[in-house]
Amino acid sequence: MSQRLKINNYNVLNLEEITCYQTLDANTMVFYVTTSAFDSNEDPILAFTMAAGTGKADNLKKAIDKAITASPSGRVVEVTAGDYTPGNLTFTGI
Repeated sequence: MSQRLKINNYNVLNLEEITCYQTLDANTMVFYVTTSAFDSNEDPILAFTMAAGTGKADNLKKAIDKAITASPSGRVVEVTAGDYTPGNLTFTGI
């Protein structure tokens, strides 16, 4: 069975499809998945982005790290609420 990463009630990802996640800037997270596209230099051109709130991307990343570490084999890995405000995931060019 696959694991799910539940960021909030609107954003649930298949954790096994995420190859990498990081902050894009102070306000935005980016998630690279198995369907992300890369250019000839291996630079990402398509990935999922998510607003985290003004200056809160690092806090959201830390919350995701903590959730995965706390429940490495759980069916649903749930990110706890914090001072960030996750927006909707958008599949976009970056």
